[in-house]
Amino acid sequence: MLEPFEAVIDFTFYEMTWDLQPGPEELSRIGAGESVLICDYFGRSVPSSTSLAIEEARSRGVVVLSDTTHSPFTPPTWSFDLAIISLRKTLPIHDGAILVGALAHPPPEFEAVDESRIAAREAMAARKASLVAAGTDSGDEAAGLRDFENYLQTLDKPTAMSRKSRSIIDALNFEIIANRRRANADELLNRVEQINAVRALPDYSRTIVPAFITCQVSDARTVQQALSKQGIFCPVHWPRPDQLAATPWRNDLISLPIDHRYDRDDMVRISSALQHHLEDA
Repeated sequence: MLEPFEAVIDFTFYEMTWDLQPGPEELSRIGAGESVLICDYFGRSVPSSTSLAIEEARSRGVVVLSDTTHSPFTPPTWSFDLAIISLRKTLPIHDGAILVGALAHPPPEFEAVDESRIAAREAMAARKASLVAAGTDSGDEAAGLRDFENYLQTLDKPTAMSRKSRSIIDALNFEIIANRRRANADELLNRVEQINAVRALPDYSRTIVPAFITCQVSDARTVQQALSKQGIFCPVHWPRPDQLAATPWRNDLISLPIDHRYDRDDMVRISSALQHHLEDA
């Protein structure tokens, strides 16, 4: 994500709290005329002290950039100059994002996305889902999906959202999606809180619509592999970037799925599989 900007932007990293929230003290060190990127990891609530620190930074001339990809259904509790939401992380679409804020200046014309690539991605995703459900190898389809991601990385100018993705968005009921995700999050959170050796990250209020329920466990990779054998697929977290080679890296966090494809029975199955694995470990 950072590589395209390294040649033109001088950036540094600020430290996060143990639960991956921006620390108020870190935000207080950012000076006027500088910019700060606030990422709403996992779609949790941001503590009031952090929201206040963001507001104070903005009041002294700091440009606030917000990545709220993990919480498209929950408005930020802080003000910002520019916010971006990558819709593909939450919705079943192939491309497209939202830019809002005073610095959101779309170009007068967009380049057209290659619709044939969109159609090919849709077909590959459908084949991969069928193969995964059948328990067979989906390596070729996964490679094809990576090729599509590489295509998106080659685009150096803004492109219009594809016709296919727009048609999907027009057909979605966002209220139903948000309500299902919220109900799943409440159910799963209540259950994992009863499991020893699992610590859900804080700031999952009942008013938000999170992306996942992210928990601290002793060996997240082993837990993720065990759940995948039960047909429960957790998202892969970020690899360590080269710029942070000497920085301690978290390997104890796992994000449990709660999205709108699932219901209460799925939350029961996820929590039961997690508990059984940890008891047997």
